[in-house]
Amino acid sequence: MLIMLSTLLCTLLPAGQTTDTTGLLTDKLEHYRRTHIVEKVHLHTDRASYSAGDTVWFKAYTVATEKNAPSLLSKYLYVQLLSADSVIRSMRLRLNTGMAPGNIPLPDTLSAGFYRIRAYTQWMRNAGHAFFYDKKFWISDKSGQRPIGTKATGTNVIRFFPEGGNMVSGIPSVIAFKAIGPDGLSRELSGYVADEQGNQVCTFRSQHAGMGSFSFIPYKGSKYTALISFADGQQNSTALPEIAPEGYSLAVSSRDTTKLIIQVSVNPALRKLGQFTLVAAGNGPIEYMGRITTDTAGLFTGTLSRKGLSNGVIRITLFSHNRPVAERLVFISPDMRYNPVIKTDKAVYAPGEKVGLTISPSDTAAIARSVLSVAVTKIDESQAWESGNASIFSDLLLCSDLKGYIEKPDQYFDSSDKNRLQNLDLLMLTQGWRRYAWDSIANNNYQQVRYRPETGSMISGTVSLANGKPVPGAKLIVLPAKSSGLPIQANADSAGHFTFDLASYPDTTSFMVQASAPKGQVKVYLAIDRPFEPLKKEDNTPSSLLLTASASNSPLPPPLSKGRTLGEVKINQRRNKKYVPEHSFNLNGPGNADVVLSQEDIRTSGGLENALLTKVPFYKQTRRGISGTPQFIVDGEMLSEFAMEYAIPANTEIESVEVLTPGSDKTFIYGPYGQFGVVLINTARSKAGRADKSFVPGIAYYLPAIYQPNEFYSPAYPNSPITTTRKTVYWTPHVVTDIYGKTGISFTGNTSGSYQVSIEGISLTGALLHTVKLFTIQ
Repeated sequence: MLIMLSTLLCTLLPAGQTTDTTGLLTDKLEHYRRTHIVEKVHLHTDRASYSAGDTVWFKAYTVATEKNAPSLLSKYLYVQLLSADSVIRSMRLRLNTGMAPGNIPLPDTLSAGFYRIRAYTQWMRNAGHAFFYDKKFWISDKSGQRPIGTKATGTNVIRFFPEGGNMVSGIPSVIAFKAIGPDGLSRELSGYVADEQGNQVCTFRSQHAGMGSFSFIPYKGSKYTALISFADGQQNSTALPEIAPEGYSLAVSSRDTTKLIIQVSVNPALRKLGQFTLVAAGNGPIEYMGRITTDTAGLFTGTLSRKGLSNGVIRITLFSHNRPVAERLVFISPDMRYNPVIKTDKAVYAPGEKVGLTISPSDTAAIARSVLSVAVTKIDESQAWESGNASIFSDLLLCSDLKGYIEKPDQYFDSSDKNRLQNLDLLMLTQGWRRYAWDSIANNNYQQVRYRPETGSMISGTVSLANGKPVPGAKLIVLPAKSSGLPIQANADSAGHFTFDLASYPDTTSFMVQASAPKGQVKVYLAIDRPFEPLKKEDNTPSSLLLTASASNSPLPPPLSKGRTLGEVKINQRRNKKYVPEHSFNLNGPGNADVVLSQEDIRTSGGLENALLTKVPFYKQTRRGISGTPQFIVDGEMLSEFAMEYAIPANTEIESVEVLTPGSDKTFIYGPYGQFGVVLINTARSKAGRADKSFVPGIAYYLPAIYQPNEFYSPAYPNSPITTTRKTVYWTPHVVTDIYGKTGISFTGNTSGSYQVSIEGISLTGALLHTVKLFTIQ
């Protein structure tokens, strides 16, 4: 919906009018929007910190961001538990109207430290892991160790961000800044700006989370330096960005709750070019496009009503002569009337007493039917550091559209904070990013789509020769397991790549893929695309938000790397360093196995068979026929029983072996194929560019793994004092309200203490829901 810009100097362009190239650009943006639907994910977890041996209960909400309505694009969601250097668990969940419950049992052997959960759809992989849901949380070991910060050493870093993109000569400029320390967390500071003669031009001070802003009029030919004093005692001097001799300034004040105040300034060199186009767009359609005219002094001021603008990050761009010359991000806060209200039937409860909760919207006219998840947890002193953690609001509307780590993102949704809008504006000025560049839109130069939305089972991969060269036009046949359907035939494309859409089959069906060269005269190898995103080193590096220097003279600031990592917390705990294979095909992550054998272990044991017999306890039983034969996997490809006689590589070709014990939590990803254990053989061949290639020429297997979540057990405690360490006393991932937005739940209380009820959800019209209430048992 196009909305009006209120000013005497504005002429609104009628919808659909494309009298110039700007109109053509907006048409192309609409095409881009329709063909590049943005999916986002939020996980509502029962708690924000855990202990080894606990279970993480969660509800996934996947939305299409145009209206934040539940996404119908993808049918499967991938969730991974990550440590600093490995993937601990991976699971594939079936989405129902964009939602799915799940749980992650935490091994009781985990060491104390920060771990991460990330979630994504295959469609989201096209944009890269920077846009996945990614949450970092603390896991205590059996000793109950808490996160203890250590003083980071190194130099604080500050970066300056001119509003609109550039400092322009002769125009009042607003300069925002953000400072972080070597741990990636914000640093408070004060300072002043001096010109090249050392004259003080203006002073500044951080206002929130290391962020602040100041303004002055820069002039061509002058050079300005910021001299900074950090609160921790460090001193710094940093040159301000270069001054553009001519250009435009786009200033937006978004601190009014009803409107945006927009000001455009043009320096004298360009004042004859007085007509401009202003475009406002979020993740959906263009929400405003209008022609504006500056006065004889090169100024324009107008107001844009917040009403009608979509919730979340809005991108405002100024066009001159059909090219973007300035840009600004603003944030439109959601209507908090949608938040549910929780009422308890009593003020205080006794241990073991039934607790009754009623849930209703704060404004009965605002919302009707919705889907919720509810967690009830006991609060203790270890949760003090968790305040301000991300909710469904901050995840889907804020964090996913900004770059860099955001400290306590939920504080920007606290309506009781009188500085909330001001702090939000600083965040937009410093950590904003652009999902697309106008040049790429104009030239139809979009990011290549490699991963298709999963609407059902799908197999994709590449056919190549032994040297890695692709085989164009290779012949492929997909055979469903157990004769559950007819074979499917296809040919690889010019790059040797293929895709089979298997949506007509149950998503638990296994398949065998066979490939051959077009004329069948050479051996070919299959590489099946892995469904899970591998762990990359940059996933765990400290935030580089302020470490990337601008190397562009573009009127718009270059995008920065996006990460959602916390500052490093070091735990002084000695751990035995274990051998981790360099080339691993373990779906749990390299080295994340019950037994790991190196090439040296195999050599000193007298070969693979002897190494397994002497170093893997359960393997002796399988040899004696007491239990079934473990599943052998060579370089990521499963071997059938008939292939084991000839497909297991020679001892000298084996680089490492990873063994998963029957019943181990690491075998669940392999489904029924792991019931008798798994032996993963990683060969030295994978070093020579043959990673993900089938060891058996022309044959590969597709084994679906749909995770079936457990049901939360909520015991009925007796009406007497009891002792239990259970912190989550109630969890339900699926509560549906009635047509009036109301519902009720009940559960049995636990031991004495303070408890928190956390509710999150989404309405069928896309309204996000989140609320928290405390109650007491004593």
